[in-house]
Amino acid sequence: ADVRNAEINPFMHYLNKGINEGRKPQPELIVNHKLFRTLKTITELSQEYRQIAPKLKLVAQSELFITLLTKCSESKGLCLSLSHDDYMNHTGGVQKFIRDESHYAQETGYVYLHLCPAIADISLNHNGSAITFLINCTLNDTFIGTFTVRELTETLSSLLIKQPLALQVAVIHTAMGWNIESITSVISDLFAHQFYYVHDYFALCTEYRLLRNNIVPCDAPELKSMSCNICAHSDGRVKQVEAFTQLFEKLKPTLLYPSNCAKALFRAGLHGNKLAEVVVPHIKVIKKSVTKKHEPRKRDRIRVAYCGAPVGHKGFYHFEQIVEKCQTQVGLEFFHFGNEDSQLSGVEFAKTVLKDGKSQMIKKIEDQEIDIVFIGSTWRETFNFVAYEAVQAGAAIITLNSAGNVCDFVAEYKIGSVVKTWEEAAKLLQNSDLTKKLMAWQAAAEGVRNFV
Repeated sequence: ADVRNAEINPFMHYLNKGINEGRKPQPELIVNHKLFRTLKTITELSQEYRQIAPKLKLVAQSELFITLLTKCSESKGLCLSLSHDDYMNHTGGVQKFIRDESHYAQETGYVYLHLCPAIADISLNHNGSAITFLINCTLNDTFIGTFTVRELTETLSSLLIKQPLALQVAVIHTAMGWNIESITSVISDLFAHQFYYVHDYFALCTEYRLLRNNIVPCDAPELKSMSCNICAHSDGRVKQVEAFTQLFEKLKPTLLYPSNCAKALFRAGLHGNKLAEVVVPHIKVIKKSVTKKHEPRKRDRIRVAYCGAPVGHKGFYHFEQIVEKCQTQVGLEFFHFGNEDSQLSGVEFAKTVLKDGKSQMIKKIEDQEIDIVFIGSTWRETFNFVAYEAVQAGAAIITLNSAGNVCDFVAEYKIGSVVKTWEEAAKLLQNSDLTKKLMAWQAAAEGVRNFV
């Protein structure tokens, strides 16, 4: 501060005096520096993913055909879904949505067949034969085996002959790890209704969150533009866009968006590529009037939680700074609910994992009587289940204005506060009027707690 106030060039001061005074260089944008230090290219991330041992179960093609024929003969039809991993054993928003979709399909009389690459990856697979590409198949939430694209396409074609009404809907939830030709081969013309779900922006860039160098949100600028070339993720983007152009031209799927902000950003990034589209929120909010007076919880400390993996793009580095700034503040307690303990000083960790394939986040927030959930996502969230789980559990939300649909949700229903920086969030938590604000937020949240 003394160097800044004296209006001296900080680097020159450090070279001339500061280094001898034992001063240490401290980045002003602490979170951005941390994000940049942990930056990995898509190639590096792919190499890490490929080291995950594949889950393989080799089964005869005839067995797959008999199983599908038996199931489909007793159903209204078949819902085929594609994503990047085993949705029954991995945690995340996409996996949660696929579990819900599977349960709904089965409850309404459909067979649900889920496909994912046998070898995990975070990027498209541009190598090898599309015909021999290995796919893991899960039928009605049960893993049934590993098959090649050829085996799957032959089986589905044969099934159509035996059971003409069985094949109806195909939904691509993400193409991560897939070979594009494999997708078009499996879906082909067998499915009358084809959809591409925009859970993220993977179709626009290898960096599926559209974060330039993992820090600054971008809008999927024109290829080879300067704003694209300065990003560590730009190298593979041309090939990525070409692959998805091929996919969209071949299948012409209807684009499904979970929110209006996802639609606006994705549509702009397509740069003129027109497809049918519709917004279908994962959760529908039912607004109701609240007549009872909201009473504050009977304790003198306000409880603030971060929910999810301790990663930068979800806002954990911002949460770290908030805790450091506020942990000595009388009247605040901090919690972290997730699968991985961050070992963060001053924060109580509660392991939160799937139970019978279902999220336990709502129960954890309720059990600990959390008042505020901090959602500091640095990317434009297309939906974000945690925000809705937090409100369902009785908490208010503080979020950054970079968090996409979370900002829209909070602003529309007045269930918390949208701030620009973690510093503003820290000041809000230290504000003497916080208890009064919290009562208003929680009262408003009571009016939107019944979701569909």
